[in-house]
Amino acid sequence: MKKLKILCVAGGVALSASLASGALTAADLPFQVDMGGSPIGTHSVRFEQRGDELHAFIDIQFDVGFAFITLYEYEHSNHEVWRDGRLISIDTKTNDDGEQSTGKGEATAEGFRVEGAEGVLTLPADILPSS
Repeated sequence: MKKLKILCVAGGVALSASLASGALTAADLPFQVDMGGSPIGTHSVRFEQRGDELHAFIDIQFDVGFAFITLYEYEHSNHEVWRDGRLISIDTKTNDDGEQSTGKGEATAEGFRVEGAEGVLTLPADILPSS
């Protein structure tokens, strides 16, 4: 398992660029997440090619604690569908220290329609998620 630093912007940009270009077709990328040199959780990305679609499954889990007490907990799951280097749909579920949220998005003729805590938005069709 690879180690992932909390600030991993360059890796995320490279991965998003690979997805957008269609260069990445199948992989399992598990990471251990450390804070201050101690493991606090995991971040995994799994890809599956299904016909002309690339499915990306992102799972993140952090537990920050002291002794036997959990101070902060974060869980996130995300399913993205890509076709021809473009994001077609996304479905997310997050537990941010007890605060639950969900989000859904899909490509439309007008752009990329997203529904979440902020309401419904239509974004540019070529949007790249932060995952």
